[in-house]
Amino acid sequence: MTGRHRFILQAYHPEYACPAFATMFTVERLGELQALLGPDAWSDPEIEMRYWLEPADLAAISRLAVTPRC
Repeated sequence: MTGRHRFILQAYHPEYACPAFATMFTVERLGELQALLGPDAWSDPEIEMRYWLEPADLAAISRLAVTPRC
């Protein structure tokens, strides 16, 4: 896939199991994001499933994210 792909990342509160934070990010290379998320992401082209991320995964996603143009 080519072009920009926009996603919303939500963090859940560990004690209350509800969304505590959300941010939108954009990537140009969807395949790199799918590779980072793991094998289930290859069959989830819209990245609609839930993926549990480690701090290192979040850092990698921030490196993939495209800086918005003004």
